[in-house]
Amino acid sequence: MNRIKDFDELCLKAVEKAKQHEPLKLALACADDPYGLSALCKAADMKLIVPILVGDTAEIERIASEHNIDISPFEIVEEKQPHRAAAEAANMVASGQVELLMKGKVGAIEFLQAALHSSVGLKKDKRLWSHIGIYWPQWLSRFIMITDGGVVIDPDLETIPHIISNAVQVAGVLGIEQPRVALLAAVETVYPSMPVAMGGAVISKMADRGQIKNALVDGPLSLDVALSPDAAREKKVTGDVAGRADILVVNKIEVGNTLCKSVFIFGRARSAGLVVGARQPIIMSSRSESADAKVNSIALAVLLAER
Repeated sequence: MNRIKDFDELCLKAVEKAKQHEPLKLALACADDPYGLSALCKAADMKLIVPILVGDTAEIERIASEHNIDISPFEIVEEKQPHRAAAEAANMVASGQVELLMKGKVGAIEFLQAALHSSVGLKKDKRLWSHIGIYWPQWLSRFIMITDGGVVIDPDLETIPHIISNAVQVAGVLGIEQPRVALLAAVETVYPSMPVAMGGAVISKMADRGQIKNALVDGPLSLDVALSPDAAREKKVTGDVAGRADILVVNKIEVGNTLCKSVFIFGRARSAGLVVGARQPIIMSSRSESADAKVNSIALAVLLAER
């Protein structure tokens, strides 16, 4: 499989896959979201999905009218309370009424609490759920992935290999068959006084011993060394990952969240965001991200989804 070069090619690939079947049904939780509604209209026009809007009907219609978005073809499921709307949308996926779940105008914590609740049934084989931000910075001209900035708060040495495995699954859809994974830290040297650097070294050795499959893993690596061949040469850091990382793994949610938002705010990168590990990929990008980012996320979810 060839590596997908950018989000435009990703969307085209999703359209080609969608032509082989009926469009997937997608439930947007708390659908009073102008960026989300715009994205659903475009994705529906591309015949990727059939949208179902879950939330406060009056507010959804007001937002759509205010932003000149035609939602007349879409079904609306009335639920005024955000946490109940999120739970209703998640239950629709769990019961098989729809295939995909998407976060709308609701906080990530409230949304995930609803989706992760044991009564919903979205969990799959006790797999860990993790968030993967997918970015295409112009200066880099290729995809990078950042994980986890949205679900796992403080991953330990047992959790991080599962986070890597989820990201490797997404990388495969992008045509990256053996992604290079950088375990981020402030330094490249292993210092016993720096737990993050020590953790990176331990996980790298786990990968060397075959405990992490289908990826090249190295760490600790600083961000510049992970992405810049020049920085790697200047700092005399060698290896398969240095300067060429596809996946950036962070040690805490606030680091990942800040890094993700820095990439699309300062770097003006095109983006997508998914939660992986559930029965189906869950579309979850920031409420402040553009309709383009949400369309990209839908396209990626279509490529990952199991029918």
